[in-house]
Amino acid sequence: MAPIGSSNDEGVTGAAKFVTSTAGNTVGGLGRTIGGVVGAGGRGLGQTISGATGSAGKPVGEAIESLGNGVEKGAHNATPPGGRREKSEVLDTVSNAGA
Repeated sequence: MAPIGSSNDEGVTGAAKFVTSTAGNTVGGLGRTIGGVVGAGGRGLGQTISGATGSAGKPVGEAIESLGNGVEKGAHNATPPGGRREKSEVLDTVSNAGA
């Protein structure tokens, strides 16, 4: 039992919380970065296809842009910085990413 006024975030417990928090934040940040790169790449590829093929390829180009935007939005909304989301919130975010 800890003395009155002491923190439970000391020693091994505190170190474990720090490591898991840091790892979670790193993974979340990396996921958002990758989502941003995929989103930008999708928009660029879609715009290139639309521009190169004219009206015939425009639907395909717009679909690729939309897919890239959905991936980016899903990655940014899946885990807020420094926080966790409930499973149902994540599923709602992913299912609404292309909206």
